Amino acid sequence: STQCLQAQLPVQGLKVWLCADSGIVLSGSSVSQWNDLSGNGFNVIQSNPANMPQKQDSVFGDHAAVYFDGNNDYLESVFNDTISQPCTYFVMWKAGALSQF
Repeated sequence: STQCLQAQLPVQGLKVWLCADSGIVLSGSSVSQWNDLSGNGFNVIQSNPANMPQKQDSVFGDHAAVYFDGNNDYLESVFNDTISQPCTYFVMWKAGALSQF
């Protein structure tokens, strides 16, 4: 099994942690739920199969990614919390042609 890419990220005040290597619930190859690994329970979901992103294995070396088509794919959550400013987001992506996925 794969594990989330580990780095020295600040965890104090962490609100949401989504890692493509862990916590993903699939419907076929589509992501129906992505579980929040922060412990705060802010899981993101999609119930409409036409709007589910795809899980892609081995995109960052041996690490997975979640692919959104840029058209209608999205995940949502009830986020009943505020995020104090300033805040920091850590995002990892791979740019490239759609044919790579």
